[in-house]
Amino acid sequence: MGTYTWKSFLGEDMYEQKLHFSVVSALLLIMVKSTVADVTMKLIAVVSVEGAATQAKHQVPK
Repeated sequence: MGTYTWKSFLGEDMYEQKLHFSVVSALLLIMVKSTVADVTMKLIAVVSVEGAATQAKHQVPK
């Protein structure tokens, strides 16, 4: 079992495994980046909404 795994790892499958790994890591990177972007956009939206609400409160005449 162990020798077979090493043979297939060092043999013809090496390129395919590298390719597969790079594809998976690229997809993970894209997912992480888009998640970060989504979170950032949501944070910005929340902050701007809260800012607008605070400004509106201040502008309301007593």
